[in-house]
Amino acid sequence: TVKDLMRTSFTKIHLGDTYAKVVEQYKLGKEHNFLVFDSMGNLSGNVPEMFINDVITSNNLDKRVNEFMSEKKMLISPNTTLQNAIRFMRDNGLAILGVEQDNYLIGIIDRNDIETYIRTHID
Repeated sequence: TVKDLMRTSFTKIHLGDTYAKVVEQYKLGKEHNFLVFDSMGNLSGNVPEMFINDVITSNNLDKRVNEFMSEKKMLISPNTTLQNAIRFMRDNGLAILGVEQDNYLIGIIDRNDIETYIRTHID
């Protein structure tokens, strides 16, 4: 299930942040996709790795996240199967999902987490 693989520690990106912050976190190598929040802490969308690479290539690190982000978002239960999480990502064009329990965001799961798990646990 998602709860077995989700990360409870993750960087929260805000609409007004610049891509310099996103790239700094990305280059640490632990996170490849990010959820984006408004000033009230509400989920607003996401920044997929593809967008980050575009910003790095074009050297637009001063660009604000709200100028170049995906407004797609989805929250799933920690009891969701990995198979369903993969299906939700594929069907909705998402690289990252928020994990919600009792109306609280308790973690995230992204495509890279799942791909790493599959590579290391399935022959």
